[in-house]
Amino acid sequence: MRRHALSIGIVFVLMVSFGRGVFAQQSGPGNGVPASYIKALSVANRFLEGWKTGNFGDAPELLSRRLRREIKDPSWFAQYMTGLSNPHHLAFEIIGVQSEKADRYSFHVVLYELAMDAQAGDRFGSTFDLVKQGDEWKIDVLPKSSDNQD
Repeated sequence: MRRHALSIGIVFVLMVSFGRGVFAQQSGPGNGVPASYIKALSVANRFLEGWKTGNFGDAPELLSRRLRREIKDPSWFAQYMTGLSNPHHLAFEIIGVQSEKADRYSFHVVLYELAMDAQAGDRFGSTFDLVKQGDEWKIDVLPKSSDNQD
């Protein structure tokens, strides 16, 4: 009985702790989701949708100044975004967020890649950081994928 109560207590603490940083758990009008979060999330979705579809498009403009300086080889970044034909980028999930500061969000993401005719794919979980530069949100840390596992 004591173990059961302890297990329930641990699960409750984990649920409460995880839930604090996830705005998506609140719902309805007037729930106080900060505009900064919604704008950062919009940029994160736009970037990840480009990754999923292989559309390099405006991805370089979504990068922070720091990350642009860090990427020494533009062809590497193009390959990161477009991926291979096999396995290919197939899906992504944004599964949580931490609000570190008013000008930075760290999203928890999972990227999925799948080879043609494969029965199982690859999953890459990591954080994905956005920073505010002026009035715009920019990608500051890329999420992990098969192209940048280290």
